[in-house]
Amino acid sequence: MAHDMNSSSNNSTAPALDARHRPKDMSDKIAYGLTKVMRWFADTFFRKRYGHQKPAPDAG
Repeated sequence: MAHDMNSSSNNSTAPALDARHRPKDMSDKIAYGLTKVMRWFADTFFRKRYGHQKPAPDAG
């Protein structure tokens, strides 16, 4: 089902942005692992510059 960005209809069919799901197959697990590694790298790399800021809430 394609979603038309310009439609003025109700957005009740749009997925929730805070929805999460467990990795189901190998490609999901690889994507999840890569995301975790990149998140760790970014958090570690920018710790000195942005470490004083309040961290984003973790819904995991």
